[in-house]
Amino acid sequence: GNAQEAEAHFDRYLTELGHFTNSWQTDQGRVGIFENQYAMLADYVNAAAQAAVESGDFSIARRATERSRAPVLPSLIRSRAGYPQAEPGRIEARTFLYGDDWYDAQRDLRISFPPTHAMPPNQATNTPVQMAISVGDLDAPADDWELPSRDGAANADAPPMPILLEYFSAPDKTVITVRATDGTVDGAVADVGADELEELIGRFLQSLRVDRPRGVVTAAALEAATASASPDEISRQLHELLIAPVSPYLPRDPGVDVVIVPHLALWRLPFAALKDDAGAYFNERHRLSYISSGSTWRLIADGPRNVDLRRLKAWIGGNPVMPGTIERCGTTVTLQTLPGAEEEARAIQELFEGQAAELFLGRQADNLRLSAWHAEFDVLHLATHGLACPGDPLSSFLVLSDVGPADVVLDRAAGRVTLSGDPRLPVTLAGWERFADIEELRAYEAPSYGGLLEARTVISDFRLNADLVTLSACQTGLGQLSGEGMIGFTRAFLAAGARSLLVSLWKVDDAATKTLMLHFYREYLDHGDKSRALQTAIERTRGDFPDPEHWAAFSLIGLAE
Repeated sequence: GNAQEAEAHFDRYLTELGHFTNSWQTDQGRVGIFENQYAMLADYVNAAAQAAVESGDFSIARRATERSRAPVLPSLIRSRAGYPQAEPGRIEARTFLYGDDWYDAQRDLRISFPPTHAMPPNQATNTPVQMAISVGDLDAPADDWELPSRDGAANADAPPMPILLEYFSAPDKTVITVRATDGTVDGAVADVGADELEELIGRFLQSLRVDRPRGVVTAAALEAATASASPDEISRQLHELLIAPVSPYLPRDPGVDVVIVPHLALWRLPFAALKDDAGAYFNERHRLSYISSGSTWRLIADGPRNVDLRRLKAWIGGNPVMPGTIERCGTTVTLQTLPGAEEEARAIQELFEGQAAELFLGRQADNLRLSAWHAEFDVLHLATHGLACPGDPLSSFLVLSDVGPADVVLDRAAGRVTLSGDPRLPVTLAGWERFADIEELRAYEAPSYGGLLEARTVISDFRLNADLVTLSACQTGLGQLSGEGMIGFTRAFLAAGARSLLVSLWKVDDAATKTLMLHFYREYLDHGDKSRALQTAIERTRGDFPDPEHWAAFSLIGLAE
């Protein structure tokens, strides 16, 4: 019955859990440890919430919720920051020649080559996900703002601390905290549990008519949900539960950023579409962005924002050649061409007039050159199909064009590849000379490179310097729910170095998507503030497409700036 004493014991438990989690070698294993501890973590948050209510000090609850979010992504970001930058325009020759068949080829040809790029000390080189780092790295401090930076020194140019609106869904309640820019914490406890919230969010999405698969995997809870009320009614109900209890602590100025830290099913909720009693959408009241934890925001913000809005380099891809019907993620999907995505990409490239914006359409929107050259670009915009795989989130993929023997020109003497009919961005094959004397090398006659860009490839192989990655595809903001947030594209691109992502929670029709994207990029290119650009883009899109299903899907993940 002593909540404050119980909270102290739970605090010790979290410290021990951090030590134990360090013994696991893969990113997936570490996340899984925290997932298996949900019941205990919920008890910890319940005790802290009780102590907060009794004492009036919600910093107690906020510390518990922050520590109960698995700290693996911040650990991963900090570790990846120590990797050497890959040289743009290069990929491993063995990857181009053999792809996933490389390890079989080594056995058949009786050869073995180490990778040609350097790895940090004590890092394994044969796993598809990030390996463990030093013991103690997961021991969270009392406040996420006290976390050590990537290199041990604070970045003087880092953006100011935002207002954090944070949630933790326990089985019988939801703890809500608001951390102000000066570090003070207020909060409330909502009388709604995780399962009830998931059902309510499912009904809201169904009422918006956006819960259908449309070629992607969706959660069974959403498919089974039954709508019994109008979108406005459910929207107001969710606002009353999740926003109203803490509205006195949120800023009055609609130009102030509010960073939302969702939990569990709340990652599927379009907060922008929640309506208050006055009929105003939450997006009208505040500039919104999302992050998986305060410590994750802190580490991303600590990295330098190396971007000049007058000299942006942008990779803009749209409507790649589709593979037709494929079986992935436990389902069969037919992927059709996207003429609307091509129009969107062309229109966005025109906004970059006078800047270095490369447009890649159809066959030219290939995975080979993106994999080799991604580090050279400040902005990546990919308008294509995507498939989110909740059961195997690292297999979630974006569709780009395959490259086959007829699509490339291979200069064997130089070890260099160019796309037939498009000499832009030639790709150097690192380690090519090692294969020169292997007569059995079958790939000499049939080089190829697959077009499906998986989340696991991004998280393990990409070294991004992007200020903004826009994934204009179906449900790119979804994946597998966990205490780390949403495991899928967003986690992969953040871990790989993206500063911000613009993703979708469902498939929006072509006309509305094009309208919103054009408004967004006009604003972004004008002033560089991404949350302001999205708020303005939604407001202007709502003039032509008033229903939330046309604009509320788009979420900004990472830094608002």
